[in-house]
Amino acid sequence: MQRLENNSIGRLLHHLLYQRMVAFANEYTPEFPAESVVQFWLNEFYNGNGNYHILVDIDSNYNIKAHCVLIDNETFGLKTVICYQIKDDNKTKTFIDDCFTYADKLPVHAIMFSVQKNSKVYQEKYGYIPIRTVMYKSNIEE
Repeated sequence: MQRLENNSIGRLLHHLLYQRMVAFANEYTPEFPAESVVQFWLNEFYNGNGNYHILVDIDSNYNIKAHCVLIDNETFGLKTVICYQIKDDNKTKTFIDDCFTYADKLPVHAIMFSVQKNSKVYQEKYGYIPIRTVMYKSNIEE
């Protein structure tokens, strides 16, 4: 696992990362327009916003095998980090372990991961507690 930077590798992976993040967003957060959200995140990242942590696992051919998107926020004077996306194609859990460890080392008040599955596993293994059910309704006609 490595934190992606705005360098030659980061720019080389831009298109693959964009496609991967949009596909994830379309599947897991359909309540938001995936292309707009991902483009905003990547613009912030490539413009040097250090609050955007994009973690990747790439193979020797520069294919992305796993990714994680963590964003630092400050709300009510407290710094938090929210994981908006985490996906490991290999399902080895090593990458996911590394992402949880990475987040735990950030100097923040709280850490939040949005998950649809495995919340019991994450609770037992990492000490996170499921606290809310999110309800959704779109007012935009599709």
